[in-house]
Amino acid sequence: MIAPIANQVLTPVSANGRGVPAVFQTIRTIRTSPLGGDSLLSRSVRAISLDRTLFEEVGNDKHAMPQAIILLMVVAIATGIGTLDNGNIGDVGPASTLVIIGWFVWSSLVFLVSRKFRGFAPRPTEGVTTSRADWSSIARVMAFAQAPGLLRIFGLVSGLGLVAAMAALLWQFAAMTVGLRAVMRYESHRR
Repeated sequence: MIAPIANQVLTPVSANGRGVPAVFQTIRTIRTSPLGGDSLLSRSVRAISLDRTLFEEVGNDKHAMPQAIILLMVVAIATGIGTLDNGNIGDVGPASTLVIIGWFVWSSLVFLVSRKFRGFAPRPTEGVTTSRADWSSIARVMAFAQAPGLLRIFGLVSGLGLVAAMAALLWQFAAMTVGLRAVMRYESHRR
């Protein structure tokens, strides 16, 4: 009885062809296939698995910023929770805040460096293309590259805090590298 009603509520209906809000489309995607489509869960798993096409997708999808911010907040909360192993609840806020500040600083730094050296690219014959990426596309990619930071929640387990933090840091660095190569459309070809 409820399923037909839910399908009617979540079915796109509009005279202008724009359909239902993205929130309902995401809910419908999660309801039908948790790892299918462009749901936050699907994109998070793809980011963790270093899927280059995901980073190209979110770099080009101007409507992915809410998902990027939600993922960034979840990673910040996981990082804060991971600091509770020492028993000091006062570390949660600063640790969470540093994740968000770090994302903003790295996104801005990458954007500024890419603008400064936009014309400084090897010859096209070497397989390098320049980028016209704007700050928001870089910020979306950098936010999704933070997904491996979810590992920091294992800091709650005694003895795993440092291991989880280092694994997350290295994995995030790899995700940022894959993501920035995708959004900047940088491809290198070995000879």
